[in-house]
Amino acid sequence: MSWTRTGLAMLVAAATLLRWAGAYPTLMVLVVCALALGGLVIEVLNRRSYQREASALADERSAPNTAAVFLLTAMIVGVGCVAFYLVVVA
Repeated sequence: MSWTRTGLAMLVAAATLLRWAGAYPTLMVLVVCALALGGLVIEVLNRRSYQREASALADERSAPNTAAVFLLTAMIVGVGCVAFYLVVVA
């Protein structure tokens, strides 16, 4: 359930950033596309893996999803770097 909220939050953030697309067209299009794509990928993968993970937890053979956590962290750090750039440099 938390992955669903994370994907939805990324889609909302992408929609919110469209407001600044006029001031920073290239940068905002890249950030909005990255966030929207990330949010959609999270939603699609979450729907597919939910049943599989539920049965793996019942069988006590579940492994942590470190790749997804790492990629999400890298994406959020990247968005933070863009925000830092916009506040300090631009």
